[in-house]
Amino acid sequence: MSDLTFDEAWYADYKRRNPSLYPEFAVTTVPEKPQKTASKRPEGVLNREAGTKAAPCGSPIVITFNHLPDRRLHPNHRKSNFWAQRSKAAKEARDEAVFAAGPLAGVGGKPIQCCEIEEVFTVPTMRRCDVEGMMAASKAWVDGIVSAGVIVDDDWKHVVRLSGRIKYERGVSRTEVIIRQVSK
Repeated sequence: MSDLTFDEAWYADYKRRNPSLYPEFAVTTVPEKPQKTASKRPEGVLNREAGTKAAPCGSPIVITFNHLPDRRLHPNHRKSNFWAQRSKAAKEARDEAVFAAGPLAGVGGKPIQCCEIEEVFTVPTMRRCDVEGMMAASKAWVDGIVSAGVIVDDDWKHVVRLSGRIKYERGVSRTEVIIRQVSK
């Protein structure tokens, strides 16, 4: 999104925030577990590229990135990683997450006060990888989700549990950030 001029960025954001005018950006989703009784809950929105799912109230929010976190953000990356390169990568990841989570900012009215965040990393090969390193590299995405207004903050008062896991799927690189609202 950084390649766009101000007017193009504004127009892209306008189309994303007005799905009734631009139906190609709006797709309804189904909750994780189907409910037996019909309820009048707001239906979710699907972001065209990042795969953001805003499920009805009470269901988890799933934000999907079609790649793994940037290598420059890994703590085990080369020690010669210049701070400016790392800073640029973090800003790009934050902006990507703000764009992906943007449709969720107004879905519930207010940001989520207390939640659990689970990060699921789908790797394309059976090569060894470090789940804690992947979680550290995806910190910029969580910061972007906070900036978008989906959750209040990512401190210990608002995120009661942060977990991650790695699964293997041949030829697929994907990261899912699953946010579940919990009571305090």
